[in-house]
Amino acid sequence: MLPNHSLRSLLVVLLLGAAGAAHAQLVPVERSVAINADADLVWQQAGGYCALAKWDGEFKRCDVVLGSGAPGTVRRMVYKAGGLPAVDILTDKGPYAYSYRKLSGHTRGRLQAKPGLDAGTTILTWQVWLDPFALPDGAGSEYPQALGDSMQAALGNLKARAEEVALEAAKDAASEAARAEAAPVAVSPAAERLGGD
Repeated sequence: MLPNHSLRSLLVVLLLGAAGAAHAQLVPVERSVAINADADLVWQQAGGYCALAKWDGEFKRCDVVLGSGAPGTVRRMVYKAGGLPAVDILTDKGPYAYSYRKLSGHTRGRLQAKPGLDAGTTILTWQVWLDPFALPDGAGSEYPQALGDSMQAALGNLKARAEEVALEAAKDAASEAARAEAAPVAVSPAAERLGGD
């Protein structure tokens, strides 16, 4: 029989090995969308840690339940279909990207905006690495594809929203430029005296 400290050490090694094995078997799902708007505008629509609920039709609400937007912030998202909420912790944050992981398992994700090939365009990419041991009951090999389809639909919603905002901003800028061009030029009294006889 092993002494208690050896037994504990063996248990720790086994648990770490199991966690590593689960981590090694994460299933990647990635979707991207090209958006006709610059990265600043796209990130204004997508980048808030709870903004997801505004463009992902799966969720009816998102609340930050801990933190203020820095790594360690926790969000709780309520599904429209009901069931247990999704609870994520923010693990990393950059100018146009953030990473998160689910509190219920090893599943993690990343949302990132990068300038597109053409000026004024953006590629928004959403990556998820699924923990196969934390999939919904009854989910099988088709789940990653279904999740990918859902992610693509959400990105499509965001694309439409961002392009609409970009179009409105362009119209406002053109209208402002036209008003500035049509405005009468003010002539100073001194210039009037010089121009007269």
